[in-house]
Amino acid sequence: MKTFIYSWNRNKSNSTWKFIENSSEARQKAIEEGATDFSILSFEYEPTTERLHPLRFGDLFIDSDSKKSPFLAVKEIYLFCRYYYEVWDINPKQFIIWLSGGKGCHLQIPAIIFSGNENIFIKNMCIEKGLW
Repeated sequence: MKTFIYSWNRNKSNSTWKFIENSSEARQKAIEEGATDFSILSFEYEPTTERLHPLRFGDLFIDSDSKKSPFLAVKEIYLFCRYYYEVWDINPKQFIIWLSGGKGCHLQIPAIIFSGNENIFIKNMCIEKGLW
């Protein structure tokens, strides 16, 4: 199946995200045309108002911020990881966590944990619990 990504040139003030095929040839062409950045996720098709929810491929990123206290943001990520360990038996060491911007915390969940052909932990667990 073909997938697609967005490319962008951060050096142009009027640059817009361009939807391109997720292939090495299309990326190279975009770079030659000035692209400096690409989306983290790839998509089944470009989202539109008529078709809002394409399948997305790639790692899942969660951002937790707190203006009151960065500690609260870190605590939310901790509780999230604990829940997935206690309920779904997913080892939190598989998650990537880092602090950001002085007020928050990011969590990266590798795609292999919740999708892909290699491993479908969460889907199988949802089926077992009657949630899928």
